[in-house]
Amino acid sequence: MTALGTVEFWDSFHRREHTEWYLPVDVVVREVLCVHAELTAQLLRFATSQLASGGGSNGGPWEDAGRGQVSRKRPRILHSGCGSSTVGVVLQREHDCDVVNADFSEGVMDSMRALYPGCEFIRSDARDAAEFPSQSFDMVIDKGMFDSATARTEGRVETAKKLLDEAARVLATGGKYMIFSAFSNDELGQKDMTDMLVHPGFGGQVQASSIP
Repeated sequence: MTALGTVEFWDSFHRREHTEWYLPVDVVVREVLCVHAELTAQLLRFATSQLASGGGSNGGPWEDAGRGQVSRKRPRILHSGCGSSTVGVVLQREHDCDVVNADFSEGVMDSMRALYPGCEFIRSDARDAAEFPSQSFDMVIDKGMFDSATARTEGRVETAKKLLDEAARVLATGGKYMIFSAFSNDELGQKDMTDMLVHPGFGGQVQASSIP
């Protein structure tokens, strides 16, 4: 299990096969689009309030000095630790979403760029995503990455904190971090998902739901 958190393992794995982890693409896309709709409405309300107060100019973008970010007309999504998943491709091509796909395996990013021209694939380590400015996304999608990165017992809590630190940093105010996970709190108490996911950057709140 230790190897699951290393770039060497995933470079080797993706050279052998491309796999859609955990859940079918259509199931994940359905869940993401529900949250995407909420965020779209949130951005529209913000833009409308800025125009009403004289903060807008010629249709946008609108800057809110209090939040320190530019309001977008549609949510910007980061698919973090995407690997060979086509979730981001489907969101962009079939639903006109603004998606950046990122993974720490340069090999799989090269492969995905070749397979899906016009989609954005960036080599980035979710534990230290310096490539992305603070508050530059409205949603972060994580399908199995948190599980893989925290699979080992040693350093698990520290790794979880780094992942959550970066997700909180790149998310704009009101943004959402969606984790698709196959793990719950294990019987031995070695992996307490609830405790690991609590982070001050998200107000200490974790909302969980089950997908059949």
